[in-house]
Amino acid sequence: MAASTVVPRRAGRKRVHGDLFPDGEDPDVFSGRHLAGTPTARCRMGYGGGNAGAAAAGPVSMGAVGGTVNGRAGVPFSHGNITSLKMHNFLTFNDVALSPGPRLNLIIGPNGSGKSTVVNALCIVFNGHLRLLGRSTDLSQYIRHGQETAWVEASLYDTSGPRPRTRTVRRTFHLDSKSEWQIDGVRANKTAVEKLRGEYDIQLDNLCQFLPQERIAQFTELRPAELLSSTMAALGGTAMTATHKALIDDYAELASNDQSGLSDAKALENLEAQNAAIQLEVTSYAEREQLRRNIADLEAYRPWVLYDDNRREAKAIQATRKAAQESLDEAKKKLAVAEAPIEAFRRELVARGKKELAAKRAVAAVDRTADRLMPQVEDLTDQVRAQVAVRAQLDERGALLERKVVKTRDIMERAARAAEAARPIPELQALVQDAMARRQQVRSASIALSATVSECQRRRAEAVVVRDEVVRRLAALADVRKLALARLCQERGNQDVGFCWEWIQKNRHRFEEPVLGPIGIELSVENQYHGRILEASVPGWMRGTFVTQTAADNRLLLEELKRKLRKTISTINVTPQTGPFHPNRSIDSLRMFGFTHWASEIYQAPDPVRRALQSQVSLHHFAVGTDATERNADVVREQSGLSRFYTPSQWYSVIGSRFDPTARTTRISKLHPGRNLYSASMDDEGQTAALRADLERRQEEIAAADARLADLDRQSRALDLQVHSATLEVNKAKTTLTAEAALHNTADMERRRYEAAVAARDADDVEGERLRSYAESGRLRAKLLQCAVEEVTVVSLMAERLREVDQLMAEVTDLGLQLELAVIGNAALKEEVKRLEGIEARLGKEFDAKVLEVRRLKQEAVRGLPDPQVVRVQLGLAELPETIDALEEQIATLQTQVDLIAGTSRHVVDEFERRQKRIAALRLRVESSAAQTHARRHALDTRREAFVANLKTAVDRMSIRFSELYTQLGCSGELNLVRTDDLNEMYVEILVRYREATDLRALSGQTHSGGERMVATMLYHFALQEQTPAPFRVVDEMNQGMDAHFERAILSMMIRDARREGSPQCLLITPKLLLDLEFNSHAVTHMIFNGEVSAQV
Repeated sequence: MAASTVVPRRAGRKRVHGDLFPDGEDPDVFSGRHLAGTPTARCRMGYGGGNAGAAAAGPVSMGAVGGTVNGRAGVPFSHGNITSLKMHNFLTFNDVALSPGPRLNLIIGPNGSGKSTVVNALCIVFNGHLRLLGRSTDLSQYIRHGQETAWVEASLYDTSGPRPRTRTVRRTFHLDSKSEWQIDGVRANKTAVEKLRGEYDIQLDNLCQFLPQERIAQFTELRPAELLSSTMAALGGTAMTATHKALIDDYAELASNDQSGLSDAKALENLEAQNAAIQLEVTSYAEREQLRRNIADLEAYRPWVLYDDNRREAKAIQATRKAAQESLDEAKKKLAVAEAPIEAFRRELVARGKKELAAKRAVAAVDRTADRLMPQVEDLTDQVRAQVAVRAQLDERGALLERKVVKTRDIMERAARAAEAARPIPELQALVQDAMARRQQVRSASIALSATVSECQRRRAEAVVVRDEVVRRLAALADVRKLALARLCQERGNQDVGFCWEWIQKNRHRFEEPVLGPIGIELSVENQYHGRILEASVPGWMRGTFVTQTAADNRLLLEELKRKLRKTISTINVTPQTGPFHPNRSIDSLRMFGFTHWASEIYQAPDPVRRALQSQVSLHHFAVGTDATERNADVVREQSGLSRFYTPSQWYSVIGSRFDPTARTTRISKLHPGRNLYSASMDDEGQTAALRADLERRQEEIAAADARLADLDRQSRALDLQVHSATLEVNKAKTTLTAEAALHNTADMERRRYEAAVAARDADDVEGERLRSYAESGRLRAKLLQCAVEEVTVVSLMAERLREVDQLMAEVTDLGLQLELAVIGNAALKEEVKRLEGIEARLGKEFDAKVLEVRRLKQEAVRGLPDPQVVRVQLGLAELPETIDALEEQIATLQTQVDLIAGTSRHVVDEFERRQKRIAALRLRVESSAAQTHARRHALDTRREAFVANLKTAVDRMSIRFSELYTQLGCSGELNLVRTDDLNEMYVEILVRYREATDLRALSGQTHSGGERMVATMLYHFALQEQTPAPFRVVDEMNQGMDAHFERAILSMMIRDARREGSPQCLLITPKLLLDLEFNSHAVTHMIFNGEVSAQV
């Protein structure tokens, strides 16, 4: 295997410093300059001879740029191969050059050393879109920090001319993102670069040719149709994709032409149908003209018909007038006979009306008398009932007084007996005075204790005020979270952290467990030195990372903030299985070297944050040293066995070789001054410690006061119990005294009540009032009887008068009805006479007018047509119409025939002839188009079948190779081209099987792991490379998600395939090189280191 590595000037250990390509130095061995601690390139890129698996001990040979073969292997470059790639001030590199071989190139190096920078450089130099890299789309972000200009240059091997040559493309860009290009040293523009890229068929947007690390996942997520498109571009270059697109476009155009032909055929059919209809109209033209002449002749005969009709109408009016005159004379005679009896009816009706009025007045007088008597009767009745109620009340009152006397006597006797049995009042008063004296003594003791409690509470309140002030001052020093969060949001890549933190605080209720973070504000250290160590160890992206404790919370956070709100957020989900992480030995074993802590011990953080941080950064393996450690750094590197350790001014990273256990490389970087990113870095000369000590003292004072108050509280409760007991005793004595006094008072009161009840019974005259009530009731009943007799007499008289009124009203009504009927009958006769008179007058006027109209019509008829029989002869009729209705009917019949063929004119005939010409032209065009479409469709089908057959052959070859590769892995796989009539729906299907018990399944993220999909990706590219015309291919991080078995197997396949003649140029980037691989001279290894390097070979 050809190899390139860090090569010192002489054997032994040496720290390398110097410029790139210094004067007189071999350009194949170079290093970068250390500038103010900034990471710089420390790498040798190239290819040459060497033993498999071993690093070269001195300069190695390189194929000459622009040459034809790879020195040792004797393999020629192919058209479009990259022979050189140079970068200046690009990302983390000062100046670096890569000289790849014509076949397999393995680019290896530690994580973060700049391997993917090669991919970025290729994309930028050939004007690929920056979004293809999955990084910043701002070109200025690819300029090394502190510089204003960068450039990238690529050299391509060209065999298109008579002799092979090398062509160079250089892109220079600045902080304002402006660029300049040069092609072969001549200034060019972006269009020229894109044209050159097309000439060499460099497809940077094709994942089958150019696969950056950030887009590997996109390849596995390509839809089958997208995978086919990328595969075609890789198999046949732009020519195959152009052919595919041309076929699709041609079929679309053919479909459009078919639609146009159908439109012409439809137009032809419509024109023929229209002319067929017009043909019938033209044939009927003469018939319509004859019918019009006939109608004109009948119109000329119309005055004669009108004359005959009006003469008949005049005769009819004369006869009607005569009959109306006769009817008028008869009606007048009947009216004179009916007028005689009406006057007699009117006189009789007046006499009967006067009698009815007198009878109604008599009824009204009787009714007034009845209205006067009825209230008197009702009032007397109520008075009689009231006297009955009074006697009932008197009976009840007498019984009540007697019962009250009996009841009060019984109560008085019981109260007297109870008073005799009670204790003496003076004795009870003495007991009350004794109890009150004892209660006063206990209350005095309680008041004294309350004063002691108040004093103790006052001292405790003063201590609490001082403690709260200390806590406030500590909070002012310790509450740096908001300040740290604000500074964190100003860091590159963490601009959305503040928004995400506020969203999490507002939505805490939606999470199953607390969401912590960002990590940068959860960490705190005791001093600035420890803060500087954390700043050097924890990457910026992790400072802005949030920590979840369940998978559901992690999904919710990403769904809401990243997918819906489009915010940049990083998360780490920790579970009980995450950690804990412990050092593999005690720090005491390293104290001889001046070490004091492991880096995992120098900060404080919640446990989930600690586990999340240490799952990404192995702080439990990093040791924290002192100035003594710095002075003995060489001894520490040799004897401590540490991979990384820190001193107050430097930090050291020791890297062992996988090929030689005795070879160790140490990267030394300056430990920058702290930026106060963590809370304890802001402590002011131990002020926090002093405040915490003061806080502890105040807490102790408060605790002592609380204990004293608790003791006083117990004493106070005991005194309260004594006061309560004494109060109960006083209350009991008072209650007894009150009860005994109440018994004596009750006895006196009940005696007075009895005496009052007896006096009330004796003073009440119930019997006298009862006798007076009976006398009043007799008087009222006699008066009531007299009023009732008088009311009955009045009611009888009023009934007689009402009968007389009813009889007179009936007679008046009957006479009025007879008079009304007679008047109505005469009114009808009068109306009939009046109507007949109007009819006779109207008919006279109509007859006179009609006579004049007949005379006028005859004159007009003679002037228009002297002899009407001429019309009969011209029309060929047996007789002419005699009435106007018959004439109108005959004219309407002829007009209907005319209307049926209406619209036929000379214009219609002209339109018919023009359509005939268009029909002939359209028929010729439709027939010609159909023939051309058939021939073109046949040609397109032939082209499509040939294209699909070629594509099917290529995919089948890929499938054979794909299956062979999977068989070498102990698995199964195949590729299938799914064909359809529509080229847009054709796609490639990847079928794989990793376990014997399963069937071949389509590759998908739902059924296969990330490692399995990465294996399929690599083998798909591997199967494709035998047929692709691409000048070079790039795959970054080929081992993402793979297990060790698949990684070794695939890498071995690629190394063996490099020996195959025609194996294409491939740049494969991987972070490590496996041991015991069977290398060959066609596989070139490029090792990249970034930073200061101390190497021993």
